[in-house]
Amino acid sequence: MFITLLYHLHLIRPRLPPLKTGHNKLPPEILTALRSGRPLPPEYHRLVTQIEDQQRAKHTELCRRIQATARVRNLLWDLIIFLVTVVVLLAYVLHIVWGALAELIEEKRRWKATPCLCDQPVVRVEGAEWEGWAFAALRGVVNGAAAMLAVVYTWR
Repeated sequence: MFITLLYHLHLIRPRLPPLKTGHNKLPPEILTALRSGRPLPPEYHRLVTQIEDQQRAKHTELCRRIQATARVRNLLWDLIIFLVTVVVLLAYVLHIVWGALAELIEEKRRWKATPCLCDQPVVRVEGAEWEGWAFAALRGVVNGAAAMLAVVYTWR
């Protein structure tokens, strides 16, 4: 409809062919003015302004919806990246903890299997296995955090 109005606005002649009024319903006074070549009534200019405002509102709404969809899509991707990174980091930390606990259990079983500790010199420092476990866990957390940052910045 807007294109039809602009077309007739730029091609005003004394004798225009009859307009098709099927889906482009123009007011009758505008149709008669266009057909006769007389100056257009002020309602025509108001109608053009109204149609331009409607087109601008539709365009603004469409742009707003596209931006909102893009924000939601980016947020979902960020959430997926974050969750995958957390799962990988958690699996890595659990692997470190599980390995350290299995090693502690195995070492305790070996110590219990030793017949007598009185004859053997003491080479172990008390609490050393816990320090080793803590260091391994800390190393796992740092490596996992580095991996998480690498994944996030690589996918961005």
